[in-house]
This record gives sequence, structure tokens and C-alpha cells, in this order.
Amino acid sequence: MGRALLVHCFHGVGRSAAVALAILADRAGPGREQAALDRLLAIRPQATPNLVVVKLADEVLGRNGALVAAVSAWEIAMPGLQEQRATRRRFLLANPNLYSWL
Repeated sequence: MGRALLVHCFHGVGRSAAVALAILADRAGPGREQAALDRLLAIRPQATPNLVVVKLADEVLGRNGALVAAVSAWEIAMPGLQEQRATRRRFLLANPNLYSWL
């Protein structure tokens, strides 16, 4: 490895976390999806990878659902994660002007 890559977005939690996960999974290789997720969470503990982007990455990388399965299992094991997603969604819906410049 030894190469650095910056993935950045406005919040750095959902979409960019999913893109970073895809890059880590690609670099780790097939069968190492959990290791890629563990690495992502070590780098960015507050990451909650966007599930749509994770599914797309899984398809593009040809992981046959393994990347989605790793994220899904992690979500089930993380109490309160669904509420965090719901809270962010409510905030977004209540503050659409925050993203109007995009």
C-alpha cells in the first residue's frame, strides 16, 4: 500500500464513507470486506456508510453481496445506528437550505 487518498465531502459520514469503504475493499481484495469495514471504522469511527453507495460499490467490485453483508451485519450489531440515520434524515429534511448550493 503506502499510498494515501483523500475522500472528502461536506459531512464525511455517509457517501464519502461509502466511497472510502469501496476503495478500501478494492485494495484489500475479495473476501476481505469485513477487514475493509474495520479499517474504515478505525479511520473514521463516526462513519455510517450510505447503503445505496455500498450496494453500488458491491456490484462494481463484483463482491456478490459480501460488502453489503458486512455493513448490514455491523449495523445490526450497533444499537442506535438506525436512530442516528433517522436523526440525520430529519435534520436534512428540516434544513434543505444547507444543501441548496450543491
